[in-house]
Amino acid sequence: MPRRRRFVVRGGRRGEEEKWISYADLLSAVLLIFALFIILILLNQKFEDPDPDAQVDVAQEQRIAVLEQTIEETRKGIEETVAVKTELVEELTEEFKDSELNLEVDPLTGAIRLPGSVLFSTDSSVISPEGRAFLEKFIPQYIAILMSDPFRENIEQIIIEGHTDQDGAYLYNLQLSQSRAFAVVETILGDSFPSVAHRETLQTILTANGRSFAIPIQSSDGSVNAGESRRVEFKFRMTDGKLLEQLQKIMEESKLPVTTEN
Repeated sequence: MPRRRRFVVRGGRRGEEEKWISYADLLSAVLLIFALFIILILLNQKFEDPDPDAQVDVAQEQRIAVLEQTIEETRKGIEETVAVKTELVEELTEEFKDSELNLEVDPLTGAIRLPGSVLFSTDSSVISPEGRAFLEKFIPQYIAILMSDPFRENIEQIIIEGHTDQDGAYLYNLQLSQSRAFAVVETILGDSFPSVAHRETLQTILTANGRSFAIPIQSSDGSVNAGESRRVEFKFRMTDGKLLEQLQKIMEESKLPVTTEN
């Protein structure tokens, strides 16, 4: 009877840096479960055959070995992505914790929230002179960290996100939030904006999103905090291209159909 294999799924490192669950952690779990499920199907097919052909059995063993290696490579890639994001959040936190700009970095996502009143007047998408001065201090520091090694190659998108309070219609606020986010991007990429390095790279990864009042900020009593809900958030997205390549590799090696449709 063929020797049964034991599969051990190793978890990531646990410590101070793992206080949050990122999208990569979730992808890791889904990917490993998916891959192990494929392997179990292959093993079941092999062990349920009462008279397996020896040559086929060897080929099956080789396929399983390749899948195991692919899973391990994927796990390492996920750990590296999580580690890089953790380090980036820590650097942003360190940079701005004692800054005169008085900014807080979300320890879960690395997002930085700017109150809307810092940049815009009520119902306006025109950046105020005070808002312009604020961006001229903040943006060079922020971009310098995101575009430094080893973070630059791992940044897929920098997202400027506009949010409003719940005063007025959804579509009106959607347009206002989008216009405000775009105004920030337009300012950053403008020729007159000083001290912004990597401008050509930013033109490929910087984007503006308006969210209207879809994601309000709540007070401790559960009510909507209108003042804090009016905001502009700076977010980043880590690249997951390598992880998706590993997933496609697993699907191909397991002889499952692969589709590129979204």
